[in-house]
Amino acid sequence: MTELSCECGMEDCFPGCGCELLSLLGKRWSIFLIMHLMKSEIMRFNEFLDVLNSLSPKTLSKRLKQFEKMELIVRDVIPTTPVRVEYSLTQKGRDLGNILQQLKSLVHSWRAK
Repeated sequence: MTELSCECGMEDCFPGCGCELLSLLGKRWSIFLIMHLMKSEIMRFNEFLDVLNSLSPKTLSKRLKQFEKMELIVRDVIPTTPVRVEYSLTQKGRDLGNILQQLKSLVHSWRAK
């Protein structure tokens, strides 16, 4: 019997092992977007661009779609004139954000030593 493996090529991996998420977190802006959503709770597209002024709209759109596909964020369309779109973290996204905040705290503790 052969073991299934994910695209990362590691022997102990399998489809759904989490490597897809780790790969996404390694892409530019991913961690910053999650961290800003943790802080603000709800953000609109242009708010992301205002906060991360080097981020291109194309990259932002791509990351948000990837996060939505992985069920880390929810895209909420508000039927107003003009239509508003807001993004917020799902419970999975908040769980991930909490881990990222812990990692940030760990790094800060290293600097204090």
